[in-house]
Amino acid sequence: MSQTLNPKSDFANRMSAAYPSFSKSYRRIADFVLAKPLDVVAMSIEGLAHASGSSTATITRFVRAAGYSGYGEFREKIVSDFQFSPSENRLNSAENAQSGQQSAYLHTVLADCSDNIKDTMANIDTPSSEAFIEAIINARRIIILGTGASHYAATLLEEGLALYTEKNVSNILSRGASQYSNNFVRSVDEGDVVIAISMPRYSNNTVQLSKAAKQKGAVILAITDSPTSPLVQVADTIFFAPARNRLLPNSPAAIFALADAIVTAVAARRPDIVASTIGSPPEDLFL
Repeated sequence: MSQTLNPKSDFANRMSAAYPSFSKSYRRIADFVLAKPLDVVAMSIEGLAHASGSSTATITRFVRAAGYSGYGEFREKIVSDFQFSPSENRLNSAENAQSGQQSAYLHTVLADCSDNIKDTMANIDTPSSEAFIEAIINARRIIILGTGASHYAATLLEEGLALYTEKNVSNILSRGASQYSNNFVRSVDEGDVVIAISMPRYSNNTVQLSKAAKQKGAVILAITDSPTSPLVQVADTIFFAPARNRLLPNSPAAIFALADAIVTAVAARRPDIVASTIGSPPEDLFL
């Protein structure tokens, strides 16, 4: 069963707003609920307490801290604010993988990636899409922040946006390097656009540099996985790309796909550049 979080729903907004002030135990509960909303819908308060490693008293306090009158209202909001869609292939692949068939396990992982991409599509609305692309088109300069697995998506954006916008585009955290950070903080200004990419485990460098750029008037565009991401509190416009992975800390598949889509959407605004890059096929291509 695929679980699609509506990141702009009332439930997600409450989690996002309250998450920075949550205690460690509250965050553990929030992370469990956001990761397995369909399971939580079917759980009693005792069941959620057991599954999240908490007590019923802690769950009750957590629910109230999130702004709900009680556990009943809390579960009702999950039902109304999460979208659920079946994925029969994923379930069948999971069963096959458990029987030890490695090829089936590959299919399971690919199905997970597909679900993450589908969820990304469901999470993007027209106003956010237009604001994100227009900010890039109108930017004086484009600065991209991304380390770890996010670095590779940042590199894809850097190369694509430099080509199709003909602007100064730089990825200053290439492979985690931070030697340009001080120069970035000194030089960033109004008119600059910062594209910050981060997923679990979130990069402190990316978050802190985004905050510094925000204070100096730059527009912050975020690509992240969840309403509880630290980038949510900083960004002007956000694209949510789930990074769920049943084994590893994250999956960058949806972020890669989203980066490719962003480059293509920007390229659509410059058909002249697209035509020049495609060119004519070699004469011997079909020989």
